[in-house]
Formats: sequence, C-alpha cells, structure tokens
Amino acid sequence: MNDVSNWQVLEQRIAAVVKLPRRPVAVCFLESVPKNVEKFSGTEPSGCSYWRLAAEGRVFYTVPENHFNCAVGAYTHNIALSPEREKETQQTLKMMFELNYVKPEEVAMIPRLAKPPVAIVYGPLGDSPIAPDVVLFSCKPAAAMLLNEAANRAGVTSGAPALGRPTCMALPASLQHGAILSLGCIGNRVYTGLAEDEMYIVFRGRDLASVAVALDAIVSANAALSEYAAGRRQQLAGVSNWPASSCCWDRCKTRALAAGMWKTRILTLFSRPIAPKSRFSSVFRGFLLAFSKRLGYSAHRLGFFGASKGESPRLASNTLRSRKNQEDKNTRWQPSQ
Repeated sequence: MNDVSNWQVLEQRIAAVVKLPRRPVAVCFLESVPKNVEKFSGTEPSGCSYWRLAAEGRVFYTVPENHFNCAVGAYTHNIALSPEREKETQQTLKMMFELNYVKPEEVAMIPRLAKPPVAIVYGPLGDSPIAPDVVLFSCKPAAAMLLNEAANRAGVTSGAPALGRPTCMALPASLQHGAILSLGCIGNRVYTGLAEDEMYIVFRGRDLASVAVALDAIVSANAALSEYAAGRRQQLAGVSNWPASSCCWDRCKTRALAAGMWKTRILTLFSRPIAPKSRFSSVFRGFLLAFSKRLGYSAHRLGFFGASKGESPRLASNTLRSRKNQEDKNTRWQPSQ
C-alpha cells in the first residue's frame, strides 16, 4: 500500500475514533536516498527530535550525519559514529552510569536496527510519500489502551511489556516483534514536548490497516462496557457515603443502653462506621444479629432492643429518649429554696 491517499484514509479513520494530541508519525528506513523528498537541513539534538518536526507537518529525510548529536539514538539506529563522536558516546554513557540511570550490562540488551539505513524519511502518516516501516502514535493512556487492544484483536501485538528508556529503541523493537508500548524517557519528553500524561504506541506500517479495522470493533465494545460498568457502579457501590451519619450511631447507641448489656454495647461499637441504607450495612447488621444470638440473646427477647412486648424497636427508641430526657430533668441541679 504505497498510495498516499491510502495512508490519509488510515490516519483519518483512526483519528476519528481515538483522541490524538498530534498527528501520527511515519518513519521509513531506506537503503538509498529518496527522490522528490526534501533533505533535512539544520541540526537537532536527537533522533527523536525529528518526530516532533514530522508531527508538526513536515516531510523530509535525514542521513546518518544528522543523527550524530545523539549517541543513544545512533546506537539504536545502528549508525556508526565518527571517531570524534565515539568519544562523546563514551562520555555520555559514563555520565548515565554514574547517575545510576542505566547499568552497563543493559546496553547490550537495547534493540537495534538490523542494518544501518542510508536515509530515513519522516512525515505525518497521511502525507507519507513512501510506505512506512513503523508508525508512531503519541497519545494518552486511554487512547493507547484502545490501540493496544486493537493490535491484540488484529494479532499483531508483540506481547512485550511496555518499554522505557531509551524511547527510540521502540522503533527497532516494533520492526522485529510487532506493536510496542513505550512510556518514553526524560530525554524524549524534553526533545519532543511529550506531556507527562502521554505515551507512545508503535506499529509496523504493514500492520496498520488490520489495526484500523479491529479498532472499530474495540471502540464499540468499550463504549458498551463503559455504560455497563457505570450502571453497576451506580447500583452496587453502596458504601460511597462513608462515614455513617450520626443518626445511625445514635440509633445503635440507644438500643445498647436500653438493653443494658455489655456484649451488645461492644457490638454497637463495631456497627458505628456502617453506612446506612447500603447493601454492605445490611449484611453486616445481619452478622451482628447472628453473633448476638450466638452470645445468648434474641431479637425477640423482651428488652433486647429496649422494647416492651409488642412494641416496635423504633417506637422503643423514641420512648427511651423521652425517659432519658425526663431522668435528666429529675437529676438536674436545682437552686435551693
């Protein structure tokens, strides 16, 4: 699929269902200099800096010399540095080792391109003049979740965990294994402007069409599941009004004092934080009732809830409050006559 219009359709199709903060970037590794593509002129501090330019709408190609400013990026792209720049590489690695940013033994495990490219073409996906080898999407985790699920459905995921530093190793890793999630690295975030709440997902260019097809089903399924989960949360999340109101505590306290039983007082202490009118509170009060029966008390026993025979617990509570208020009046200090 080398037609530019096809890549435009793919970009529009994906952007229509997934929120993207910037345009996806197409990257092509070539064995010869491309025709009818502008050569990059100027300098950039890193290879990933070209991702930023491409996301802004520029289409261009670079040559190995344009990547000499970034020793790590040159390593992942299998670009040999000049002797002078090799010294800079050693200095950079030494600094990273001393900062405990990376261990020496980790360097050999960093994915690299199989062979050095003669030229690398960068551009927005929809404007790519050549079929891309890899396509970079910078997005928020929610969008990365959808794209990753689509890759799983399409059968093009790598199965690898999300990668970290250096970010540029996600390109050769994706070429070798399939879709790759990358959390980025501090250098990439500075050079590209990637926000704190953004990350990358990288696809092989040849897999992108199947991912776009799977994405429609994934987005539809997630919308339905979102409504389902929202309904369950509203229906079942009954302990949201924590802690319990003072009314619940006063009612339990009154019942314990009325019964005059120390064991029931202990039970009411545990029932204090229970939220009223919740599924959890009903279950827990059921447990308290069963436990009190185990201790030898019964809800039907006279005076257990401070109620006389035939008197409801609520009415008993009101009666007890009246009795207590009367007792307070009788015991209140009165001035001598």
